[in-house]
Amino acid sequence: MAARRLIIVLVVLFGISIAAAAIAPRRDGPLGGGSTTSSSPETTTEEIPAAGGMTDATIAASAEDPPETRARVGDQVALTVTTKAPLLQAEIATLGLIGIATADAPAQFDLLLRDTGKLVVSNAANDDAVGFITVSAAGSRNPGPPMRGPR
Repeated sequence: MAARRLIIVLVVLFGISIAAAAIAPRRDGPLGGGSTTSSSPETTTEEIPAAGGMTDATIAASAEDPPETRARVGDQVALTVTTKAPLLQAEIATLGLIGIATADAPAQFDLLLRDTGKLVVSNAANDDAVGFITVSAAGSRNPGPPMRGPR
């Protein structure tokens, strides 16, 4: 008797989940997005063109000349932090994230950018900045000139 009631409850819950999935809005937005990379002697900037997109970005960790990646509010960024050092504890303190990177295996971060500002990717061992992510407003067409952080 109890097993029969349990099966009925499960069938009802299954029917409710099917109905909810049928009326839920579709998510067919622009998830792809290319990125363009520009380079100068002073800094390397990777610019992500469309806000709300999903993209990959790579920061080659450098305390001497920290690279900068640009994005917009609403972007989902799969960030890879590479290093030539034997071990790097890559930290994005503002978001409470930390990852381990070695010369053979980069640190991976999945970020959903919700606020404007500059995120600092640092070496957790000594708090040296090794890269930056500058996040501009979602509606802005040009995130502005490359910004450099403190060394």
